[in-house]
Amino acid sequence: MPDDRALDTAAASRQGDFLLSVAMVCARDDAAAVAAVNALAELVSSHFRFWELVVVIPFPREDGSGPTGSPLTAALARYQNIRLLRTADVRNFYRLRLAAVAESIGDVVLLTSVEEYAAMDLVGLANRVYQTDRAIVVSRPGGRVTSAMLSLASMVSGYRINAQDTQTAGYPRGWLSLVLARPDAELLLRFEQLSGRFALRREPAPGPVPARRRNHLRRLRLVGELMANSAPRVLRGLSVLAFLVSVMAAIYTLYVLGVWMAKDHLAEGWLTTNLVQSLTAGFLGIAVAAISMGIVKVFERLEGELRYTIVDEINNVDLFRDIQDLNVEITAPRRRRSARRAEAAEERLMSPIPCDGAPFAARGWSVPSFLIDETRPRRSPYALVVPTINEGARIRRQLRETHDSGLAGRIDVIVADGGSADGSLDAPFLREVDVRALLVKTGPGKLSAQLRCAYAYALVEGYEGIVTIDGNGKDDVEGVPRFIAALDAGIDYAQASRFIKGGEGINTPLTRLVAIRLVHAPFLSLVARRWFTDTTQGYRAYSARYLLDPRVQPFRDIFLRYELLAYLTVRASQLGYRTVEVPTRRVYPKNEKTPTKIAGVSGHSDLLNVLWKTLRNDYAPPGV
Repeated sequence: MPDDRALDTAAASRQGDFLLSVAMVCARDDAAAVAAVNALAELVSSHFRFWELVVVIPFPREDGSGPTGSPLTAALARYQNIRLLRTADVRNFYRLRLAAVAESIGDVVLLTSVEEYAAMDLVGLANRVYQTDRAIVVSRPGGRVTSAMLSLASMVSGYRINAQDTQTAGYPRGWLSLVLARPDAELLLRFEQLSGRFALRREPAPGPVPARRRNHLRRLRLVGELMANSAPRVLRGLSVLAFLVSVMAAIYTLYVLGVWMAKDHLAEGWLTTNLVQSLTAGFLGIAVAAISMGIVKVFERLEGELRYTIVDEINNVDLFRDIQDLNVEITAPRRRRSARRAEAAEERLMSPIPCDGAPFAARGWSVPSFLIDETRPRRSPYALVVPTINEGARIRRQLRETHDSGLAGRIDVIVADGGSADGSLDAPFLREVDVRALLVKTGPGKLSAQLRCAYAYALVEGYEGIVTIDGNGKDDVEGVPRFIAALDAGIDYAQASRFIKGGEGINTPLTRLVAIRLVHAPFLSLVARRWFTDTTQGYRAYSARYLLDPRVQPFRDIFLRYELLAYLTVRASQLGYRTVEVPTRRVYPKNEKTPTKIAGVSGHSDLLNVLWKTLRNDYAPPGV
């Protein structure tokens, strides 16, 4: 085992400008895999101060054990910062590579294999990726015949397929963030698009690279992925061919009519038969062309869901174990600050603090004035924002259920009140159900204004993510942990859905069901470039990095009523952030008035107006 004192002595000579992740898939956890993990850990730890080694084990061992039963765990006893991940029953090698890269947290991510790592200059590759900020693939010398044979496949699939490319590559974080949001991410980690987007720079290997072990099943799966992702190109070609057929049918129709006008005598039924044939061919040509182009648009708009599931992990990561030169002090000041905040919270409960928006103006945010009534300091990395106004017993029941569900410590509850006058949010009750803060909007606006107040407050307080749930009691608070898990997994926007597997909609009014499924969700999905099924729900989660992105700018005066929800739904996937739908249960009361603020001609016209402006991209920041 490396001497800790030797590591401390060598720390100054190690690269410390960035965090390096080295990712690898071990299809077999045998002696070769163990040797590879040990060698990589030795190599990386001797050249980099901040690093991690991510090893994906694709499926359970024969004895049913996970990483803890793998021989690879022996490496954890020798080296720090190794993560062993076991996926669910996923046997697609390229999808496992995607899992290894997606779970890596480094500024630079290197992807290699058990067979190739020893022949590569991984240290130099990592530094070149960091310095150039470009994705680099290592290639081996090879004959032109093989490349020529693959040129046709490249033209059909739209990817530059090069048999000389190895399985070793390096990716900068910015490039990865864009690629991982795409449905063809596992292919883009290996193949470059012919369009030039997501370009891969190729560098020759420093020496001979061992030949790959032939795996025909893996190649068949790769061909299947390429064929599936070439569907839009094939459909475009089909639509052009169908259009040409319709043009030829129109020409033939003119010919038939010309013959009919020029000839005095025609065989019985000739005119009718030919007209029917030509018109049928024309109709089918136009129909096939339209359907093909429509399907192409669907492919262009859709984004893939997460196509792997990490079911077990064992690690010994401690990135700062050997670092003694950090110039920040954490523990004692934070405890003193928490104590002061706890004392101040008791005073604030007796006397709410007015906030006129000035503290946020310095950040360039426009936030309505509101009152801040804190009951305790922050305890969790995430905030549960509950917008409400005059919900009476419904909001009290929901807050009680949230408290009783055992979420304390995992998420802090922040109630965003629009100015309730029903006495439902009295201070003793809020303390009883452990509400962290009550924010009462006093400025102009409705739901979006309430959310701007709450989101601004949460971001300034340092929350890493925000979950929002309506305060009318229709949504099941048992779904909150699923949003927390999504934020923990690096998702930037998670949208609730009662329509996906695991979700449930109970007593949903027919008019709402039709409006959501046939109007609101399809149109917002087109703008978002990703398919959403339940876009009117306010049950969702955002990461702080998404809300703070200067290309988003949610704190603007144009967001007053329902605009912010629609805008944030489409903006995340437009910018390449990771999005997902979370199954939830939404229950409408039976034989009772529907608890909603969207009612009457005015409410529905507002919703349609917001939808129209979202389709026109009116809410995007100017100049962005």
